[in-house]
Amino acid sequence: QAVNTKSFLEGMEHTALRTGYLLTGDIDLALAMAKQPDSAAIPVAFAAKLKELLMFAVSEEHFELRQRLGIAIV
Repeated sequence: QAVNTKSFLEGMEHTALRTGYLLTGDIDLALAMAKQPDSAAIPVAFAAKLKELLMFAVSEEHFELRQRLGIAIV
């Protein structure tokens, strides 16, 4: 039986962008990367990438991860 991997692959794309933003702390750089041509097996629209990245940037999870990694601005 074939498994639909579309949501998994989209999740991987969002996770890669979130990770880049988390480690660099540079939202402009992360958005520039999101604008690059999509060579993934399942292309994700820029609008979807933008929405997910901005939602992550203001989320409690983002601030908790920064705290746990020791990169939070206090």
